[in-house]
Amino acid sequence: MSLWGPAAEAEIEYRQAELARAWGGRRAARTERSARRAARRTAPVRTERARAQQIKEGIAGMRPAGAHRGLFA
Repeated sequence: MSLWGPAAEAEIEYRQAELARAWGGRRAARTERSARRAARRTAPVRTERARAQQIKEGIAGMRPAGAHRGLFA
């Protein structure tokens, strides 16, 4: 028996059981990984042209807008 009483013992046993259950769940993680791989394989393939277009649009949006003539004269 512990110096802290049965409540502390129960807490320790509970945490040890949770730890064992967390480490024992490796099979579920393996199936989850394979499901993620399958989802990656079936994902639509982006074309390089679309990616280049996104980059060009982003850069164009970062440029400062031109001032009208005489606005700051």
